[in-house]
Amino acid sequence: MVFSSFEFLFRFLPAFLIIYFITPKKFRNAVLFLGSIAFYTYGEAQYVLLLLASVTVNYVIARSMYKTPEDGRGRRQAVLLVLALCYDFGMLFFFKYSGLTTKLPLGISFYTFQIAAYVIDVYRGIVPAEKSYVNLGTYLTMFPQLIAGPIVKYHDVEQEIDSRRTTPQETALGIR
Repeated sequence: MVFSSFEFLFRFLPAFLIIYFITPKKFRNAVLFLGSIAFYTYGEAQYVLLLLASVTVNYVIARSMYKTPEDGRGRRQAVLLVLALCYDFGMLFFFKYSGLTTKLPLGISFYTFQIAAYVIDVYRGIVPAEKSYVNLGTYLTMFPQLIAGPIVKYHDVEQEIDSRRTTPQETALGIR
């Protein structure tokens, strides 16, 4: 679905915004995550499980890897980081260079580099591993940036994912 398409502008976006704004704030990340999955499914239904697998694998590995900065990084954390990066870039290389697929999954390069930056930051102790699967999924799959970018570091949006406020003025500015 293209952002300038009739389906997006007059069907998906209004329906999504209505659902988002009538949902209590504590459930809005779930709405954003599910809306992003719906958006992705509309364009690339056959690859939605690949996107969800990326969220799941990196969520589990980051949670397993995370130690407080005082604990330092050990061999176990380094092995887990390598495992996550091999999975992430292995999928990217498979789809881009194997010749076994005729079409690239939508946004695979973008979300591969974004999730890789996240697990590296967790490994380095820059950010704690996200405790909420939905929050990490929201970060990785957010439909307004999934196919167009830019790559955003997790620490730059961590606070907004957890507690953001929107005003009618900001919403109108964003729509414009």
